[in-house]
Amino acid sequence: GINAEYGKQWYQRRVREAVVSTQSTGSSGINAEYDAALHIQAVMRGVRLRQFIKYLHMCAIRIQMAWRGYLGRIEYHKKLAAKVEERQLNYYHTMATKIKKVWKGHYIRKNVYDYYAMKKYLGALEEKNAIVRARLAEYEEEMKRREELENGTGSFR
Repeated sequence: GINAEYGKQWYQRRVREAVVSTQSTGSSGINAEYDAALHIQAVMRGVRLRQFIKYLHMCAIRIQMAWRGYLGRIEYHKKLAAKVEERQLNYYHTMATKIKKVWKGHYIRKNVYDYYAMKKYLGALEEKNAIVRARLAEYEEEMKRREELENGTGSFR
């Protein structure tokens, strides 16, 4: 991209400057060529070193991406396991509630509100009520007779 173009332009500029600087110094040809070769080698070493550092940087980025992805997957699996456990617990609580509800209904109908025992009790209560009503009716009649006798005897005196 843009950085690669810029790197090439920078490299070409440095080589041109090295060649021009060796020519302008006016040193002997062999020494100038040697110095130019040294300068070109230094520039190339710098370019290759920067490329290698860029490569290492990209490798570090890939390693970081892989590591962060791994950590993210671990976190996801933990959250997923927690969610599954929560749903299972909710399901078990719901089922336990239904079982308790059915058991309580059975127990109440069988032991607390026993239909046949209640029917027997109400039958006995009706008999007792009939007896009490009969006695009250007899008592009322007795009281009426006494009142009539008292009213009747009170007028003869």
